[in-house]
Amino acid sequence: MKRDQKVLERVHNLTLSFLAAGSLDFQGTDAASLAIDLKLDRSNVSRILNDLWKDKLLIKILGRPTLFLDTSALKEYYPNQIIPSVIARGEKLSNFLSTESSSEQAVSIYPASRNSLDDLICANGTLNKEISLAKAAAAYPPHGLPTYIYGNEGVGKRRFAKCIYQFALENDILKKNAPFISVSCHTLSNDPGVFRKQLLGVSKSSASAKSQKGFLDLAQNGILFFEGVEALPPSSLDLLTSVIKKLSYTRVGDVMIHSLDCMLLFSSHLPPEDPALSMLTNVIPAALKIPDLNNWSVSERFHIVLSAFSKEASAIGCMIRIHKEIFSLFVTMNYERNITELKNDIRSVCSKAYLTSFLNKQNIVYITWEHLSDKMLNWNSKNNSLSPEILDFLSHLESDSIIFDKDGTSSIDYVLQNTNSVAQSFTEPDFLLNSPDSSIEDVKEYLHSNILSLNDCGHIQLETIKKNINPVVYSTVITELKLQDRYPDYHKHLHLLYGILLHITNVIKREAGTVPVSVNLETDTAVSKKLMPEEFKVVCQILKSLSRIYNITFHSQEIDFIASYFSILNQWSTHISPGILLICHGNSTAADMVSCAREKMKGDYALDFINFSPDMTLEDCLSLACVKATELNHGAGVLFLCDLEPLTTIGEYIQNETDIPVRVLSPVTLPLLLKCVEMATSNTLTLQELPMESGTKEFLSNEPSNEFVRNLLEKVLKKNCIFLDIEKAVTILTHCLENTLADLNRSLSNEIAAKYLCHCCNMLERVIRKEFWNYSNLNTFVNTNAKILHIVEQNLEYAEASFGINIPSSELAYIAEIFL
Repeated sequence: MKRDQKVLERVHNLTLSFLAAGSLDFQGTDAASLAIDLKLDRSNVSRILNDLWKDKLLIKILGRPTLFLDTSALKEYYPNQIIPSVIARGEKLSNFLSTESSSEQAVSIYPASRNSLDDLICANGTLNKEISLAKAAAAYPPHGLPTYIYGNEGVGKRRFAKCIYQFALENDILKKNAPFISVSCHTLSNDPGVFRKQLLGVSKSSASAKSQKGFLDLAQNGILFFEGVEALPPSSLDLLTSVIKKLSYTRVGDVMIHSLDCMLLFSSHLPPEDPALSMLTNVIPAALKIPDLNNWSVSERFHIVLSAFSKEASAIGCMIRIHKEIFSLFVTMNYERNITELKNDIRSVCSKAYLTSFLNKQNIVYITWEHLSDKMLNWNSKNNSLSPEILDFLSHLESDSIIFDKDGTSSIDYVLQNTNSVAQSFTEPDFLLNSPDSSIEDVKEYLHSNILSLNDCGHIQLETIKKNINPVVYSTVITELKLQDRYPDYHKHLHLLYGILLHITNVIKREAGTVPVSVNLETDTAVSKKLMPEEFKVVCQILKSLSRIYNITFHSQEIDFIASYFSILNQWSTHISPGILLICHGNSTAADMVSCAREKMKGDYALDFINFSPDMTLEDCLSLACVKATELNHGAGVLFLCDLEPLTTIGEYIQNETDIPVRVLSPVTLPLLLKCVEMATSNTLTLQELPMESGTKEFLSNEPSNEFVRNLLEKVLKKNCIFLDIEKAVTILTHCLENTLADLNRSLSNEIAAKYLCHCCNMLERVIRKEFWNYSNLNTFVNTNAKILHIVEQNLEYAEASFGINIPSSELAYIAEIFL
């Protein structure tokens, strides 16, 4: 059997197993796993998989690693569904295979109306105790316990009362048509006589000779809710107290006693011990406190903000797009009036953004900083540090923007559902190799891909991994590493250290109960004994101790695996980061940018600056730059950032004078500086491997990197564009094009570069002049090509930010046609 047939058959069988298990989301097989299973070279397997995908025999699920499923197997199970060829990272295949499933999922995450107690956002967190008490009070026979709900303005007391009612209906505590009567006590606070008649009702035998049903009559076999009960005068509170004590009442003008046959709910912003209400609250057995929004967990606040934006998108029938930093601002803000104020702020921002989009004839509502209130902008400037939980959440978002579709679903639902997905995936023995013939190179390649996944772990995921580590394994390994003087270096990379500890924990779980095999660790045939002697020695010491404790055997393949892991961990711990030197024109430009970077980017990195002020000569600047470069260089070179000429030549001067490797990037921006600091300290990249930021030029060579683009720029674009900075535009658009093609898994060609650059340069001039092209049947095109349109739009964000424009959907549609 040929190799491609072997691969296709294996993917087909695995897909059938996933289908049989009833779950396809985030499932599939990757090149590394197939290579080990089939004992083939990984690069060949990767090429075969992509060829099969191009032939539409497989579908591709983007991510790390890229996964594949068999198309024919899927079509057998879903004959009436259109099977997509590509699934974006984080997207669920079930959304494409079953529209019913997709809609149900959207409702379960953010239903249009959360009326049940279990559907409340804080049901499993902040409100867990209150919800349990509320359920008990509602279920208590014969008509539930009187319940007092208190909390500050805007926390959702009325909503909570409605949820109690819904819970009672769902669980047959109340009949289907049971009433829910809500009484606003503020409207009945001035006249106790009127309140008495409204509450108890009036009998025919009274002076009015006209009967009138009261609240207690109307709420029969249902729930009577008194909202803002603190507004009632003492006499009215005394009347309510009497009804609760006696569990009965008598209508005005009557002597007949009627039993109390409804559940009484009360709400107030005062605590139950407040003297103004103690008369009433002393006879109410259940009291529930609804906490302020600021006391909710970060995850719960994310959900409430996401739910509010989702409802706005549904209400206006438009897609809403918001930058994740603005979104996080809504999460971190303090709201004096709690949920009420939060929702009002979101509606206000959405209305301003909608007006902007309406005037610009855009189909998407873009929420930007200009739409925020002064209060929010001031809050952001004073509180520009985010909590670890928020940073952890934002780190899992693949895009800088969060998109809410007009049906209320969002582009980050999967993140909130799978916040712990990385950590959970490592609670299983992911690192186990199945083929005894795997070479040490296969092991290292496999490890690198898993280590990159571990490197994406945030604070919450790291804690989840730690909880799953066997304490004995933790103690044994850490003790041995301390004896070898390796622990201090490894401790800097806890996510990697926890990864190997969890792996060893899983090995012990797997081998527990098996019959030990006589294996001598010292004389075993482990490859790592020769290739990695130091790591081999450490691993043997650790595994000897664990073997004695658990009476299990660690085979040579496992020794090689763990030794390879420690070898890679050594490379990370001994990595030297490039230094960063920033020079800008002005008295404090460079200093201010570095100060901001140090405030935002925590960690150990070498960063310095020079302010090239008007009174400083270029000669002085050159001398000072050499001194600072020498101080910054610890063996990995210096990354030199500057704003504009003549500073761009300083890098070459430093390298000639000091022999220090220098890489020069210009023009510098704060985002570029922050990204360089982040990359330089990532422990994976060298000076040469640091990626160049969009829109920047690298002054190591005067030769253009792409001769075709250079000719296109000189001979065509410069002659046809009127006022556009064509050099800047081509640099930015080339980056946008490369990212778009990468997301589409296509390669760059001269033909597509010419189409994209020529059209987009012309488009930029039109949009800057606010002269937009219309697109016939735009809605049809958007619905048919939503995925590719989103990719095009997302990758043009940099161009929009650089030129201060918003590209309308009609123009995006023309660009998307280039890739169809």
